[in-house]
Amino acid sequence: MYFGVGFRREVDNYLDMSHFAFAHGNSLGVAARDIIEDINITHYRDGLQMDAPFPVLSNPDNQPSKLQQSHHRCQRIYLPNFTTIRQSFHDGDERVLVHIPSPHTETSCTVFWALAVSKNFDGPPIDEQIKFAIGVLDEDRIMVENQRPLEVPLGGYDGITVPADRLPMSYKRALREFVEGDHILKRGQSNADNTVKKHAIIWGSQTGNAERLASSLQFLLQDQDVSADVVDASNISAFDFTDYEHICIITSTYCKGDAPDNMQALYQQIASLPSDALAGTNFSVCGLGDKRYPNFCQCGKDIDNFLERAGANRFVERMDCDVDYDMHFQAWADQIATRLSQRELVSASE
Repeated sequence: MYFGVGFRREVDNYLDMSHFAFAHGNSLGVAARDIIEDINITHYRDGLQMDAPFPVLSNPDNQPSKLQQSHHRCQRIYLPNFTTIRQSFHDGDERVLVHIPSPHTETSCTVFWALAVSKNFDGPPIDEQIKFAIGVLDEDRIMVENQRPLEVPLGGYDGITVPADRLPMSYKRALREFVEGDHILKRGQSNADNTVKKHAIIWGSQTGNAERLASSLQFLLQDQDVSADVVDASNISAFDFTDYEHICIITSTYCKGDAPDNMQALYQQIASLPSDALAGTNFSVCGLGDKRYPNFCQCGKDIDNFLERAGANRFVERMDCDVDYDMHFQAWADQIATRLSQRELVSASE
């Protein structure tokens, strides 16, 4: 199907989990929720994957058909423009869609797609499913051809973002790295013989930006042959910090200067550390925020102070990033990568 928009605009729409209730209110999203919460994103060397429930409302007065009902949705993106969706239904049936927008010009593309269903699929026959899918795709076409600009820029993400934006935002940043630096294809595997990781990149995030930046820093360090763990803040204790030579913390600030949800327990632990508890541990902190609001990057500022008070060595000065964070984050990350490649760490014995 021909689309009068750039392929990035088409993909940006295709990855949006919140648009079903609006763009497809009379077809695929007839019973869809307009609030999206449970999205899990995994980053791979060649792209990323989202796992989430299809957002269907429970409404006894509006029972959805098989293609509209609740299911688990596994969406795998292979950079730069290849996407598969595996739909797993409660009765064990599965349905897979392959989606490839092929660009003609900066503002036009043709979308190729294919459909497969599990054997004995308990639903509409395949010819009806194909007709249904074409109708849904045409609804997407009408919507995106009325959006401006006709191609999504590779720069910073404009507008207000919400948790439902995590997948298109993550794709956009991964594509930018792919196009501008090719980090994803060039980054090497960690040394299998190195069983002790000496660096941890810990992220605290409400919408996914810090998580994505943590992965970007990991890739940058790998280019310098520096191995690092990327760790969700909810999966590590402050008492584990001494297992690492260097701790990087990338965190947003939520609400009135609070830590984001997955950082709250760790924040309290760091705040309670006694002096000299982290002697010999190096740390670097990057805060994400918005200068329009009070307590700009407050969570990052607090953690930076707590770690210093606990006796850790500030390896790189804290970076406080506004909403247009790319340039400042990259400068901070480059400084870490350069110093680590030159082995400028402070040890406990120094």
